[in-house]
Amino acid sequence: MFTPLISVSYSLVHQSVFFRGPVPEISGIRFWLAGAIPGKTPDAFIRNAFVHVLARPAREEELAACREFWDRQMQELKDDKRVRESLVRVLFNHNDFVTIR
Repeated sequence: MFTPLISVSYSLVHQSVFFRGPVPEISGIRFWLAGAIPGKTPDAFIRNAFVHVLARPAREEELAACREFWDRQMQELKDDKRVRESLVRVLFNHNDFVTIR
């Protein structure tokens, strides 16, 4: 079951001019999206991920928290691709994305 925001966001991803090619089902979208968001550096990826997932730029305190998260995840996972997937998953759980009742 999708929340309305997830359904709308998933629909927008399908229609997005940013992405070309097939889009996976919702259960695998974070893996696909993590590979589709541009950003050669962690800061560039974080900034772009906020815009792509939450449709707004990250505030400075959010950037700092995401950088700290990135560093901790890199120490643990030692894989840039998995860290990107983890960050996208975190953003999907952000209060701006999830409806809290």
